[in-house]
Amino acid sequence: VVRVGFRVVLWVWAGLAAALRGGGGGGARGGVSARFHGAGICHADLNAHNIQIDSRGRLYLLDFDRGRIMAGPGDWTRRNLERLRRSLDKLLGQGVIRFDDADWTALLEGYRQTPA
Repeated sequence: VVRVGFRVVLWVWAGLAAALRGGGGGGARGGVSARFHGAGICHADLNAHNIQIDSRGRLYLLDFDRGRIMAGPGDWTRRNLERLRRSLDKLLGQGVIRFDDADWTALLEGYRQTPA
């Protein structure tokens, strides 16, 4: 079951980009994308700013204006994750976050281990 909700209380959240400013990337952060992908939900702009973390550490995906429900698994999941990696690499290049291949591997491992 995937619940998609909208919150107005954005000031208490830190985005994935903000969470990565101190280093580390964590497998748990890959799980939120896996749950949405497992339900066939394609986020058209999966990036570090659209993955939000609340004060309790719960993760949310935001900005579904171009999102779609897909008929099933496919190449779109790989493209979504590639988009996220490009976003993280861009922020890394700007010196905004600390993120490396080990962090990406942990995120992908969390993605793979998360049941749909």
